[in-house]
Amino acid sequence: MTNKLITLFFTLLLLNGCGNDEPVVPPQQAAVEQTPSTTPVPVIEPVAEVPAQPVKIPLFDATARYIAGLPQTEANAMHELEKFDFWQEYKANFDENWLLMTQERLDKMATWQQTEFASQRDGTLPLFYPFSGPDFIHAYYLYPETNYYLFLAKEKVGDLPDLTNMDEKQLQDYLSNVHHALRDIYRRSYFITGHMGQDLSKYKLNGVLPIFYVFLVRSHHEILQVNKLAMDEKGVIKEYTDENSNELNKLTIQGIKFIFKPDNSKTVKTLVYFDMDISDEGFAKNPDALLYIKSLGTVNTYVKSASYLMHYRTFNQIRDAVLTMSASVFEDDTGIPYKFFNQKIWQVQLFGSYSKPIKDFSGVDQPELKAAYQNTAAIKNLPFSTGYHWATDNQNQLLAIRKPVTQ
Repeated sequence: MTNKLITLFFTLLLLNGCGNDEPVVPPQQAAVEQTPSTTPVPVIEPVAEVPAQPVKIPLFDATARYIAGLPQTEANAMHELEKFDFWQEYKANFDENWLLMTQERLDKMATWQQTEFASQRDGTLPLFYPFSGPDFIHAYYLYPETNYYLFLAKEKVGDLPDLTNMDEKQLQDYLSNVHHALRDIYRRSYFITGHMGQDLSKYKLNGVLPIFYVFLVRSHHEILQVNKLAMDEKGVIKEYTDENSNELNKLTIQGIKFIFKPDNSKTVKTLVYFDMDISDEGFAKNPDALLYIKSLGTVNTYVKSASYLMHYRTFNQIRDAVLTMSASVFEDDTGIPYKFFNQKIWQVQLFGSYSKPIKDFSGVDQPELKAAYQNTAAIKNLPFSTGYHWATDNQNQLLAIRKPVTQ
């Protein structure tokens, strides 16, 4: 379990661009393309099977709690760092912002998930979240039963500094950067690409790792283990060790795996994130990456605030993979265009209200979706907003459920 690249901060342990071509028109054979292939796809296990009760590495969770503004549950090195006045102030500000987000959005999502959403899909399936960034918090509130999450985006994993070796000013600056990086999540529910690029730069947070830590423990989970991953040219997933770290550092596709469990529960969950280019160009460079995605088998797919990337021809393959793999797709209008959901294959339920895309995006209006929203009797209420229309609450969501195959 030694991993120097993750655990630089431990002294006791080793520790996406938008397409600029025209939106794609669905092919004539869309119904055929959405039918699961009869050719078996080899299952590529991302890592060794997780034991029922894996051994906990205490400092992972302790570090996560510290940067999330949560007090330690036992005496440790991080507990000593809580004595600083700036951490107490940091904790109070974090609690205040988190409580406001919880009351205004997360509680509403949790209630809606229980009363409306949970019964409509098999929540035990793996959750596939393309274009995710480190957005575990919203995925979890919609899919709390899920035990395996696969997130893909183009933000690098990064590392954590050794907090115990920082002086007071360095530590205060780092925590301030963590909290600042969450400003768009608090207010808008999504990360703005430009802001994230600045926030996750080398001299601030150096990747998505600390954001995942925050979301995991703030959603009432205990982190048991964390392992850095890399995918080689043949699509084989390897875990970092002291012996192979120099070799794996040279690989293009880097990832991270979290083993965690809900507080006061023995149910072990896995979250895997890869810094991966899932455009057609990216798959041309790493074709086995697409095979890896398809090896998940049947999944639920969640798409949110995805810059309308799957509207473009440059993202044909990931769109087709989602339509082939998914038992359900829950998305806003930035995901797969409505016209791709063949009514012979999908049962589609619309929620909320549709308004044209915000001014940052052009050429991605959906007249078919707009027309579908005119049938107001068929539209269900949406009590929360998690997308680009956060300022007006004119949020749309689409739930597509694959119909049973009839003989």
